[in-house]
Amino acid sequence: MTDPLLRVNGLRTEFRVDGSTIRAVDGVDLALSPGEAVGIVGESGSGKTVTAMSILRLIPDPPGRIVDGSILFQGRRLDTAGEDELRGVRGGAIGMVFQDPQTTLNPVMTIGAQLTEGLRERGMGRGAARARAIELLDAVHFPDPATRIDAFPHQLSGGLRQRVVIAMALANEPDLLIADEPTTALDVTVQAEILDLLRELRARSGMALLFITHDIGLLEGLCDRIVVMYSGRVVEQGATAQVLRAPQHPYTRRLLDCVPHLGNGRRPLGTIPGTPPRLDLPMVGCPFAERCDVADARCTAEDPGPVPIDSAGARCHRPGMTPHTMITAGGRG
Repeated sequence: MTDPLLRVNGLRTEFRVDGSTIRAVDGVDLALSPGEAVGIVGESGSGKTVTAMSILRLIPDPPGRIVDGSILFQGRRLDTAGEDELRGVRGGAIGMVFQDPQTTLNPVMTIGAQLTEGLRERGMGRGAARARAIELLDAVHFPDPATRIDAFPHQLSGGLRQRVVIAMALANEPDLLIADEPTTALDVTVQAEILDLLRELRARSGMALLFITHDIGLLEGLCDRIVVMYSGRVVEQGATAQVLRAPQHPYTRRLLDCVPHLGNGRRPLGTIPGTPPRLDLPMVGCPFAERCDVADARCTAEDPGPVPIDSAGARCHRPGMTPHTMITAGGRG
C-alpha cells in the first residue's frame, strides 16, 4: 500500500479506572488508502470505537490517554497535533458518524440549526448555510428537506435522525468518513437503506470510509477490506471476499458462525463460548486461546505476534485450522 490516506502504527490507548489500567487498544496497526472502504469488526469491548476516537483525539483525559503509537493522516501527525489543527480536521477532512443519533443530536435545537452551526463556524453566511443544509439533507435522501429542516430530533424516526447525522458529517466534504455502528438499533429495512446510502455517497464523492460494526455480515458489498479486532488487538485483516470466504483466525470464523443466513434449515445459530479476557491483567499468549476450539499449549503461552500493516493474514499460531481439519490431521498438537 503506497501513500495511504490514514496510517496508524502501534496505537495504544489506556484508561485508568479505580486504580487499574485498562488496555483498551493494544498496539493497533491500520492503513486506509484514498477512496477505500475498510470495516473494523469485533464484539463489544474489542477496541473498535476507542480506536476511532483515538484517531480523532477524542479520548477524554482523564481517564483515558494515548500512551504510544503514531497517527498519520494526509501526511500530518494527528497524535502530536495541537487543538487548533485538530479542530480543522474534525468535521472537516474527517467526518464522524457516532453510534446513537438520539444522543448525538441536541434535542432542543432544530436539525437545521444543528446542520448550519458548523457551516457558519467555518465562515458561511446564514442564508448560504441554510441552503447548504437543505442540499445536504437532500443528498442523504431526507424527505421534503426544505420544509422539514425546522423539525426537532424527537419529531423524526430513528432512520431519519441517522440521515441527519450523516448529513452533518458530510457538511464539509470530508476525505474520510468514520461511521461507528451507524445502523445500531435500526430495523433491518432501515439498516439496509443506511448501508445503501453509504455506498452511494462513497461512489459519488470518492471519500474513504472506516465502518465500525459488531456484525461481520454487514461488510460484504460495503467494504474493500476487513480488520478484525479482539481484546484491543487486530487479529486478522484482508480483502473482504477472502476473509468472509476463508477466515484464518478462529475468532473470525466464530463471528461468521453467528451470522444468520436464509436456508440454514434447523442448524442452530452459532455462539462464541466464554468471555473476553480482562484488559487490566497481563496478557500471556493469544488472548482468544481460552475460548478457542483449536488452541494448543503454544497458544496459551506465546503471543503469535501482529499482522504486518500492509499485508493480509491472522495473528494466530494455527491459521485456517478448524476442529474438522484437526480431526483429519490427527488431533491437536
